[in-house]
Formats: sequence, structure tokens, C-alpha cells
Amino acid sequence: MIIRHIHRSRPSATPRLSLLTNPSHPRTTSSISPRPFSTSHQHRSDTHTSSRIPATTPFVPDVPTFLTLIGRKLSQHTSKIPDWAALFSLSSEQMRSLGIEPARDRRYLLRWRDKFRRGEWGIGGDATHVDSQGRVELRAVEVQRGSDVEVRVRERQFGRERVRKFMEEREGLFDGVSQGGLANVNKDGGMTRVVLNVPWTGCVDAAKAEKEAALEDKAAATSDGKEGQAEEAPADTEASSPFTLKPLDPAELQKSAPILGFKHRPTRGMMGPHIKLIKGSRGEAAYLAISEGLWEHKRGTKVDGGERRKAEVRFKRGQAEAKAARASRA
Repeated sequence: MIIRHIHRSRPSATPRLSLLTNPSHPRTTSSISPRPFSTSHQHRSDTHTSSRIPATTPFVPDVPTFLTLIGRKLSQHTSKIPDWAALFSLSSEQMRSLGIEPARDRRYLLRWRDKFRRGEWGIGGDATHVDSQGRVELRAVEVQRGSDVEVRVRERQFGRERVRKFMEEREGLFDGVSQGGLANVNKDGGMTRVVLNVPWTGCVDAAKAEKEAALEDKAAATSDGKEGQAEEAPADTEASSPFTLKPLDPAELQKSAPILGFKHRPTRGMMGPHIKLIKGSRGEAAYLAISEGLWEHKRGTKVDGGERRKAEVRFKRGQAEAKAARASRA
């Protein structure tokens, strides 16, 4: 039996080599032209590192404040992190060498660090006006619908493009209203209440001072033997508070900034997490203060040893209770 080997000739590489050897070929200059030398890669790592270090905010000006806000007792490691740049550039191994333990706390700190870098703050993180004690004053202000103040608030809440489309639809709605349809509705849509972060006016300190003065007067009246009058006096409520909230002037209103996470309801006043209403303001003024764990993500609690050990723990507890019951009957 004769086996014939079929030789398959490969195509010649001459056309491809001609691209390299023939400088007059039309594809030579376009496909194999040398790239210009660039030094941008030398500074890429430095630029990348600096861009990953976000700027501080009025509500979070330094490392101790950041660690206090995120909670889980991480503020005890404040002395181990030298500055703001180190907070956002240290790796997990470097944090471990500095003594930030356990690993669960390091993961939590790294997660919050990435969230802050992306601008995902907790409540009050977008505040513009913060006093020296870390307090943010909030006011519920009545403004015209469609005014500059309302537009700024809605842009912060929903985004500029969405608000622009909504304003165009509102203009078309009121332009197309017939005379007999919505005769009592004017084109601006009436009034609305928005919550603003206003420059610190000191109304919180004034309300506390007047409250303390009222309590001192009540104590003095009681010590003078006027217990009956003291009992008939109304309780310390917003209606009985001597403090009167002063309205904002146009300059303060212009400096005010929108803030997320708070709203105002006519029947309930200002609403939002961790705020403290100012007595005598009837729910139209409040403040938010920096405190331990204000942004903390709470850990879950293990019930009967957790999911993996729940059956075992409950079985052993049942055995112990049955043994104790038998011993009591004996």
C-alpha cells in the first residue's frame, strides 16, 4: 500500500514582508508608523493616587470627625492616622501594622472610605454651613413655586435635567389651562415649603438660654412657697416657650443651601433622622449635630449563637432546663 503525502504549500510571505521592506508602499506609513514617545505613564500613578484623595467638606473637615461619624468605636484609632491623605491612601496591611484591629473594623473603614470618595455621604454630609461645634441649622422656608430657591432644592434632590423637564411641563400645563378650568390657580403654582441649611444664626443657643431662664424662674417660684402657681403653670411645651423664632432676611435666604434627607409637613413640622427641633419654632427650625455613630451601619445581633449554632444551642439549653426540672421534682 502506497501512502502519498500531500504537501500543502503555504502562501508566500512576500506581500507581507514588502510592507516592511518597501517604504513606498501606501500602507507602510499608516499601519507601522512609530508612536511618539510619551512621558505621561511616568506620572500616572501619582495622578491616580492624588485623584483618589477627596477634598474635605464643611461637615467632615478632618480625620477625627470622619472616624466619629462612621462609629463602631473607630475614633479610638484617631492618633494612628496622621492626616487626611493617609486616611485615603493607607492599605489594609498598613492599617494592620498601625494596630487597627480587628479585620472587620478595617473592612468597615475601607468601605466607608470608598463611599466618601464617591460622594455617598450620610445624613448632613452635604451641609454647606456648619458652626465651630459641628452643628447644622435647618429652617423650613415658604417660597414661591418655580422660584430660584425651589429650583435649587429640587435640582439637589432630583438632578438638573429632570427638574428642567418638569419646569417645562409645568409651564405648558398652566399655559394650556382654560379660563373655566383652573381659574383659581395662578401660573407660579402657589407656595411651598422647603428645608434649607442656613448660616448659623444662634437661635439654638438663644432657645436654650431662654429655656434655662424659665426653669430657673420656676424653681425660684417653687422655693418661695408658690407651689400652687407652679403646678397651674403650663408644662414646658413649644406653645409655652418664651422663645420666638426670627424670620430670615433676604441676605440669609440667598446664602442658604439645599440639603438632602429632610422635609417639612404642615401637621408634623420638620422631619428627618437625628434632628433636634428647637423649642418655640413650631417645627420650622431644627439643628443636626455631629455625634458618635451618626453614619454608623449597625451590625446584626446573633440570636442563640447565630444561624450555624442555633439548633445546637437550643438543644443543649432544652436539655439543661429538663435536667433542672427533674432535679426540682426530686
